[in-house]
Amino acid sequence: MDFGYFRYQPVTNNDIPMRATIILSFFVFFAGFLASNGQDFTGGNDTRLSYRQNVGFHCVIPVSINRSPIVLSSDTLFAFDDGSAETGVNILLHNLGWLGNYFPVSSSLSGYLDTLYVWFLNNSGGSGQMLTIDVFDSNHVIKGSTPGFLATPGAWLSVPAPKIPFSGPFYVMVKWNHLPNVTHYLGYDFNGPFSSQNLERYCDSTGTWSNLVVAGGLLPGVFLVRARASLYPNGIPGLSDKELPLVYPNPARDKVMISLQEGISSIEVLTLAGIVQLEFNFKGKNNAMIDLSSLPGGVYLVSVSTKSGTTTSRIILLR
Repeated sequence: MDFGYFRYQPVTNNDIPMRATIILSFFVFFAGFLASNGQDFTGGNDTRLSYRQNVGFHCVIPVSINRSPIVLSSDTLFAFDDGSAETGVNILLHNLGWLGNYFPVSSSLSGYLDTLYVWFLNNSGGSGQMLTIDVFDSNHVIKGSTPGFLATPGAWLSVPAPKIPFSGPFYVMVKWNHLPNVTHYLGYDFNGPFSSQNLERYCDSTGTWSNLVVAGGLLPGVFLVRARASLYPNGIPGLSDKELPLVYPNPARDKVMISLQEGISSIEVLTLAGIVQLEFNFKGKNNAMIDLSSLPGGVYLVSVSTKSGTTTSRIILLR
């Protein structure tokens, strides 16, 4: 492994300031220290990986925040962190490597990524360096890259992506390319709602992919890396209005009818982060009734599959 050490660092609130379609109920962590002394120690399976831990009283107070939907065209934010970084990781200077996340969105979702967001923790021994971000498909095939950006700490960085296409799951990976100077740390969340899924990834200079949990003894978690996507409007590009599914009522409370001229094979109901909540299978029906009463209120994606492909619509559930 050729990545550097990471630092435990309390962060008050680095929730992303952006326009996007978001329904979130998450925790922002306010941390305070009464005393703090730096202590370095080596751990994990790689002797070149060291840890820096703050020792002292650590008070963490969870504060629940409920967001109302902000709808902007077909923009959807894929975010698996909770908006706070408990630690950070960087790759040693003069090395090639990638750090980032696996995005396990449904295979029925497709579109393109237009903006990527990253958050860095301050490294007193580092400086702002030019990095890039690569997007890979689920088979680790690169699909596109961003222009270079200056990796500065303490705020969300918005990195434009040149409409990088995706279909189903993908990876967003920050690239260190033989940099001459030490960088700041890419923020890492190990106590958020998706931390247990262990979505973080590391790719070394040989193209070997791994989890830092195994490689460096890091706690399961996710990097503070997010992606804004434009889903293909109502599904497949070029689909005529007559071929789009009719979803009604919308807004709805429990049962929803979906009608389509072509026979419906299956229906998935997903969160705006692309996580499947419900699945329904049909045998070519033109009209399908689905029961959404088990879901909390909010905005969801309804993905309808036929022999010709998949279309995606939005629905609002009232509670």
